[in-house]
Amino acid sequence: ERERGTAVEEEGVDTRYVVGAAERVVDGAFRELFDGLSWSNIGAEHDAYICCDQYGCAATRYGMSATLRDCARWGFCHWYGAPREVLPSDFVKGLVEPHPTYAAEESRRFNEIDGKAYRDQYWVYRDNTTEGFYAGGWMGQRIHVFPALNVVIVQLATCWDGKVDNYESLVPGGPAFTRVARHVAEAYRKQGL
Repeated sequence: ERERGTAVEEEGVDTRYVVGAAERVVDGAFRELFDGLSWSNIGAEHDAYICCDQYGCAATRYGMSATLRDCARWGFCHWYGAPREVLPSDFVKGLVEPHPTYAAEESRRFNEIDGKAYRDQYWVYRDNTTEGFYAGGWMGQRIHVFPALNVVIVQLATCWDGKVDNYESLVPGGPAFTRVARHVAEAYRKQGL
């Protein structure tokens, strides 16, 4: 138990409990819930592959596998005023701000990595010039979202130096992707798109 307003350490088992509760409420498997509430609503071209444990339970901590284009579609549902509101707009607008525990001393180790802050399983860029965040995957895969610029960048990668806890240092960070997003947005603006 923690005092309100202090850092929260996320554990995979926490996600599993939430998934288990949701499955009980809807009396169905996570894959059906995920497909019905989000995946089928983003216009995905292909099925996503959800990681499962040896019992067939969704191992949501490990994420899913999807095509590059479908990952981009997932990113598009984070745009402000998206044509299909898959995620509540208040949730999306809140993603550009760090979690309220950002200033807690226990959170410092996360906040010092490449100028990012953590929020609801997303990493928030803290350069204060472009609102952006990304959903991070294993060994460098990321879906970068810049809602104010209407830009999504999907980064597919396999970064492995033999140390699981060090791959974050091998992947280009927020400043590089923020510059790319600004460049893309400006190019589209100039073309009237």
